[in-house]
Amino acid sequence: MPESKKRNYKVFIGFAVLMLALGTSDSLRGIFAAIFQEHFKLTASGISKIIMVSYIGNLVFLLVGGNLMDRFERKPTMLCVIMLWMAALILFALTDDYRMLLVGMFVAMGASTLLNTTINIVTPTLFATSPGLAVSVLFFIQGIGTSGGQSLIGNHITGFETWKMVNILLLVLGILALGIILCSNIPDVRERTEGKTADRKKGALKDPILWMLVLIFGLYFIAEHGMMNWFVLYSVEHMGIATGKASNYLALFFGGITLGRLLFAPLIDRLGTFRSIRIFGFLAVLLYAAGILLGSQFVWMMSTTGIFFSILYPTLVMCIAKLYSGNMVSTVAGMIISFASLFDIGFNYVFGRVAERVGYGTSFLIMPISMVLFVVIFIVFSKKQEKIR
Repeated sequence: MPESKKRNYKVFIGFAVLMLALGTSDSLRGIFAAIFQEHFKLTASGISKIIMVSYIGNLVFLLVGGNLMDRFERKPTMLCVIMLWMAALILFALTDDYRMLLVGMFVAMGASTLLNTTINIVTPTLFATSPGLAVSVLFFIQGIGTSGGQSLIGNHITGFETWKMVNILLLVLGILALGIILCSNIPDVRERTEGKTADRKKGALKDPILWMLVLIFGLYFIAEHGMMNWFVLYSVEHMGIATGKASNYLALFFGGITLGRLLFAPLIDRLGTFRSIRIFGFLAVLLYAAGILLGSQFVWMMSTTGIFFSILYPTLVMCIAKLYSGNMVSTVAGMIISFASLFDIGFNYVFGRVAERVGYGTSFLIMPISMVLFVVIFIVFSKKQEKIR
């Protein structure tokens, strides 16, 4: 094997370990929602505050961090973000305070999303002949962490101490990933062009394509993240399902995402990014809506939707890389995903209050409606881009 390929696979292994840890970490809010509610004596609004702070972290980290990724070399910047994420895990493991939980969520989720986005941008440069496959395999590994965490942790929760123990284990994985990446060569995909990042950023803000992508990502975030953060409470409070069983249903959803990324990864390079999202988005809408509207006996349909959600997010990020040049793609991706996080923040602020007034059954309808809007708007947007290009 050529030396360059060996170096690329070494980076890939480091990314894989990190994605496994990030996937597990990102799933913990939904799994431990009921534990947080009991331990800190929270209402639905208190839970929504935890989720809102997480997405504010996304906004800040992506807006600032995406800019830094374009200004400085990828490797040292990534290492700094990994260490910030690990610092949040240490905070979770050592403290027992609601305010410290909020601070940790801000840092952990913000750093995690920035790392996800950066890995999604860098990986195609490592495997130019099959970028879609490489990205999907990494997100498949992340899905193992997410779905495995939902099922394994969800069925073995004994209390708040479980939360601390899980974060200590994730810290060990983080140290391993940090060590591998520290000893690897990460390609710097920035293009050496004239002009300051601030000027490129100002120009991007005037681009209608950017704001269409913000809308598309925002609607998608509501649909998928709504499942991750609220499905367990929805199942327990509205349908009377035990927490362990609800966690299994959620694990099935993320298990479908995990399996789909492995099975369908080769199709992305064949079908193309736009067409892949249109097809899989449409199929996801059908099952998502049916699983909610048909009642508790058909909740499994909502869970199996994950297999069609599987390729949507990583392929959406790949779309950004296709629409913008390498010298500004991290800045633009950070702007798009951070602004789209406002949808998450607004949704979780509203959802907690709506759930308290009308119940989880009615409030949960927001998710399939958002998914329908996502698919319709993306179809119109992508058809227009294909005609232009």
